[in-house]
Amino acid sequence: MHKNTVITLALLSILTIGAGCSKDETPTTSATNEPAITQTTPSESLTTTDIATKLTAAGFTFTTKDETSDIMALPSKDAATKATKYKIKGTAGNVDITIIELSKPEKAEDVKKDISAQWDVVKKISPTMNMEFVDIGSTNLLATLSYKTDDKALSAQVKSAVAKK
Repeated sequence: MHKNTVITLALLSILTIGAGCSKDETPTTSATNEPAITQTTPSESLTTTDIATKLTAAGFTFTTKDETSDIMALPSKDAATKATKYKIKGTAGNVDITIIELSKPEKAEDVKKDISAQWDVVKKISPTMNMEFVDIGSTNLLATLSYKTDDKALSAQVKSAVAKK
C-alpha cells in the first residue's frame, strides 16, 4: 500500500508541476490508503461459443444457423465477419438471438442502423415481429434478439441469460 501511495503522490506532483503552477500556488494532495481505481472496458474476447455456453447453462436447447451471408448483404458489411443465429423454440415460433462478430467494433453503430432499417420493413409486413439489440458486454460482438409478440416472455428469459450482468 505504501508503495502505491508514494507512486500516486509522485504522479500527482508531476501532473501539478506540468499544469503550470506558479510559486504563489500551493498544491494540496491528500494521501489515502484506498486502492487505486482501475477502469474496465467491455470484454473483447467473447465469442459465439461463449453465448452458446450461456444459453446452455440457462437450460435452453437451440439450433444454430450461419447467417454470415445475410450480414454480408448489409451496406456496413466491411464491419462484420460472421453471424450465427441461435433458434430457441417458443410457443408461437422461434426466439432468435443472432450474434454478429465485428471486425471493426468502431462501426457497430453503422451495423445497428442497417439492421434496424431492415427490421422496420419486417415489422410493416408482420406487426407481431419484434427485434431488439442486447448488450452482452462485448465490443467485438453485436447481438440481436427477435421474437413474435406471443413469445415475449421467453425472449425476456433468453435476454436475461446472455445480457451483460
